[in-house]
Amino acid sequence: MCLHLDHTYDEDIIFRALKAGFSSVMYDGSQLPLEENIRRTAAVAAVAHAVGASVEGEIGSVPYEEGRDHIKSIFTLPEDAARYAEESGADCVAISVGNVHRLTEPTSTIDFGLLDKIESVVSKPLVIHGTSGIKDDDMQMLKRTRVSKFNIGTCLRQALGHNLRELMNEEPNKFDRIYFMQKAMPFVKEEAIRNINLLS
Repeated sequence: MCLHLDHTYDEDIIFRALKAGFSSVMYDGSQLPLEENIRRTAAVAAVAHAVGASVEGEIGSVPYEEGRDHIKSIFTLPEDAARYAEESGADCVAISVGNVHRLTEPTSTIDFGLLDKIESVVSKPLVIHGTSGIKDDDMQMLKRTRVSKFNIGTCLRQALGHNLRELMNEEPNKFDRIYFMQKAMPFVKEEAIRNINLLS
């Protein structure tokens, strides 16, 4: 278990989170040139490690399904990943191998050949963002690789949103948020357990 601050581009926010007690942070320099990404991740890692926290970084760039003007779509180059893992001080490395943030259906196509090449030159744990958009069969294959962290936020938000909407429509005269959240959270738990079992 850790308290993790995900995709963060501003070092000052990361340092505030570390001071507040976060035990894991992600410095996302994926939109920067390689040299700058390495340099700035290393600076964050020096501070984080001094207070016993871990650091995640990203090399390549995982796109968003809805598109974001400032987020590129760049597959991870094995040689860049090797250098980043060696020089950045990051404890784990997020990669782009066909995974896409915020897909609401499992439609992404994972490039397992590229993943094999990255694994051959990077010994640190790898991270997949956009796991909600990956087919179950591909998840079964990915769990046998050195990918050690899978981000599943979208499917959990879907479980909450779809069921919360349905529950509120069933009882239009009720309005207490705690009442509805208590009724919706079992669906989120069920989806979390489904993913944990899939990756176990």
